[in-house]
Amino acid sequence: MHLVGHILKIPLDRNQNGYEILSQDYFGTLGVSRSSFSEARAQLSWEAFEFLLSELQKLPELGDGRWRGLRVFAGDGTQLSLPHTPEILERFPLSTCPQNRTHYPKALALCLVNVLTGVPLTFDLQRSPGWSERDGLKRLLGKLEKHDLLLLDRGFDGLPMMRELSNRHLYFVIRQRSDPAGSGIKKELRRFLCSGRKWQRVRLKTETRSLSITLLRADEKDRDGLPILLATNLPKRLLHKRREVIELYKNRWSIETFYSRTKSMLAIERFHARTYNGVLQEIWANFFVLGLTAYLARMSAEEFGTEFAVSRPNFKAATKAVERALPKIVKMSQEGRDPQQILHLLLKQISALLVRRRPGRHFPRICKRPSSKWTPLGNKNRPRNATQKKRALAAKQQKGKRA
Repeated sequence: MHLVGHILKIPLDRNQNGYEILSQDYFGTLGVSRSSFSEARAQLSWEAFEFLLSELQKLPELGDGRWRGLRVFAGDGTQLSLPHTPEILERFPLSTCPQNRTHYPKALALCLVNVLTGVPLTFDLQRSPGWSERDGLKRLLGKLEKHDLLLLDRGFDGLPMMRELSNRHLYFVIRQRSDPAGSGIKKELRRFLCSGRKWQRVRLKTETRSLSITLLRADEKDRDGLPILLATNLPKRLLHKRREVIELYKNRWSIETFYSRTKSMLAIERFHARTYNGVLQEIWANFFVLGLTAYLARMSAEEFGTEFAVSRPNFKAATKAVERALPKIVKMSQEGRDPQQILHLLLKQISALLVRRRPGRHFPRICKRPSSKWTPLGNKNRPRNATQKKRALAAKQQKGKRA
């Protein structure tokens, strides 16, 4: 149990200390040696931390953990830099393309996160490049229950993905490409965009397949001035208000916050391990720590009467509180004692530092980095400043008139 506690302390310590200092901080006295710790963790499978995360899913739901009785998840991927060792390179070889070749091997991690609780469900790790997020999502769909709701970005649009989710009896809300002049947009979506309607039931068709979905248009526009278009297969009994589904989709950003905390707050890419088993141990430990902290933050809000919609515990301070309490909880559990007293003190420490929930953004998201001669003027994905944004929008409007 102390070995598991040591590995869980690695992400809580932001991967900034070696094994011996980590062990001293854990026990508060002289810890174990570096070689002993390395030999011990080599005998522990990474599946132990996958089991811990699955046990976290079984805890009682807190607060508004569901939307109209449905669990709501977001799926997305991120790229991780792994240690440059022979064992890692065997599973994650470097790219053969000179332009994409790097010193550290790259892996694509795709995770499913409950956007209402902040607790991750599962994740998959595959080589990058050479692996798509769509394939990774299909591998993880078996972990979901019937009638779970998925929030997905434009990278997962298209009729094949929608049919795959519908065949598995899963609900989805997927953002669609909304440039009327775009070549990849389907004619049914183009007609809906040109009609000016706010919602419509349509049937997407190919040569052999078809699917009935509902299209929703948001009142606001994205940073490129294009309408925000969503496609969903939610039944009519759940589609009471268009705005309610659009507000629910905004929770998809929780998975981006999750990855940001993983990389910046916990510094996941500073791996201590140099083996495949050790790397998976630390990744699963990172995800478990984030899920446990999110659960304890909601638990403290319920116990001390904090309105989670208005203010919430500071997440970074909550991770430090978990780090301080972890050795005591493990020791008491190992001795067969009930750690309820420490748990109450931990929840009180988490609720001591609150931050107000930030209001919505009142200005368009524009990258203000200085442009260079290599930056295309009409880059629709990332306009560099206000002037270039105006020129890009004027070029799109002119292109639409010609079409």
